[in-house]
Amino acid sequence: MNKININKSNILVFDLDGTLLNTDLANFLSYKQALFDKFKIILPNATSRINAKSLNSFLSTPLNDLELSLVKHHKNAIYFNYIPQTSINKSLFDILLLYYKINKTILLTNATKTRAMKLINFHNLKEYFDHIYFNSSGNKYLNLINFFKLNSDNLIVFEDDIEEIKNAKFTGIKQIYCIRRQNDWVFYWEKSLSKQR
Repeated sequence: MNKININKSNILVFDLDGTLLNTDLANFLSYKQALFDKFKIILPNATSRINAKSLNSFLSTPLNDLELSLVKHHKNAIYFNYIPQTSINKSLFDILLLYYKINKTILLTNATKTRAMKLINFHNLKEYFDHIYFNSSGNKYLNLINFFKLNSDNLIVFEDDIEEIKNAKFTGIKQIYCIRRQNDWVFYWEKSLSKQR
C-alpha cells in the first residue's frame, strides 16, 4: 500500500457505497427480490455492482423505463432488510480512526439521505465525520466544494467508482485514492490519478 501523506490542513473525503462500506451484496439481494416481487424475474448472480443503469445488462429481456422505475422504487423500499449484509472496509476505517480527531472529515454520497443514514446508523459512523453531504444530482465533488467553499488542493478523496474519480479530477483534486477490491476486502491505493489518462 502506498504511503498516504496527510497533514492537519487536509480534509478527508470518504465515499460511502463500495468505499467505506461494502454494500454490493445488500444491493444485489434487494434488486433480486424487487425483480422477483414485481415481475417474477430471477436475477442471475453478478460479479460486478448492479445499479439502475446497469440492471438491464444482467437480464435476458430488458425492462422498459416504467418497469425499471417500479423495480428501483421497490428495491429502495426493501433495501433496509439487507443492511445486515453490509460491512465496513476495515482498511479504510482504520485510516478514518487515525485521523478523524485531527483532520476535518466528510462523508460524501449519492445515496438518498434515508438509505445513507440507515447505513451510517447501523455501522455507528456518524461520530467520525464533521459533515455528511448527500448529493442529489450532478458532480458530487464539485457540489461539495461549492457548498462548503473548499479549496480542492486541501482535499484527500477515497473513492471506488471510476466515473466519480473522473468527477473529482475535474474539480482539481490531486490526492485521490482509488479503492479496488481484490478477493475479500483487500485493498491497494492509486495516488494522484490526475497524472494518468
